[in-house]
Amino acid sequence: MPSAEKVRWFNRAIRRFFVRLARRNGWRKGEWGAAWSGEFGPGNTNLHAHAVFCGPWIEQRGRQASALWSAVVGEFAIVWVKAAKSFRHALRHAIKYPAASWKYFSASPERLASLEKAFYMVKRFHTVGAFYNPPSDVRVPPTILEPYDKCPTCGSRLEDVAVPRWFSLDELMRMGSRDYGEWKREQRLLGREIAPVGPGPPSTVWIELNR
Repeated sequence: MPSAEKVRWFNRAIRRFFVRLARRNGWRKGEWGAAWSGEFGPGNTNLHAHAVFCGPWIEQRGRQASALWSAVVGEFAIVWVKAAKSFRHALRHAIKYPAASWKYFSASPERLASLEKAFYMVKRFHTVGAFYNPPSDVRVPPTILEPYDKCPTCGSRLEDVAVPRWFSLDELMRMGSRDYGEWKREQRLLGREIAPVGPGPPSTVWIELNR
């Protein structure tokens, strides 16, 4: 089992990873925030972390985030990024290990002792970015992540869907949705230049960082 100092080093590495990721992508202060908790898998010594991240989408087509994470820890490592249903869902996933009593009730005394030793005097929940040192006054309105109510490309109104699912074309038409391909063809016929699609609206994802 990794020592408590190794767990502290791991948490510092995660903080460096998010800070470097923000600098590389040019994210301004207040545009992103992350929170995480370190954990071990059942019965093994695989130290990893689950994190909730709010901010611009983290592109992973070329494993850029994994490459950066590998550079931070000095060895091959993997970052998994998955869109969350909601902030509450992502936060619950990030802190489920410290709150999962079943992992302790089903563990042997030896396993409980090794976990206690690994996390002795170690902070369990960590934040960075806009989540770090937030305003203590609950009356202060949140300033992180400006709301997006329009498409950044065509300007059409965005619909907030409570439960993500597949929609039929009839449902989409009744909601007032537009065909993006048709809109692009209209713009070309009118001789208008279509601006490239940017990173899109802020997203909430949960992230797993492995070594």
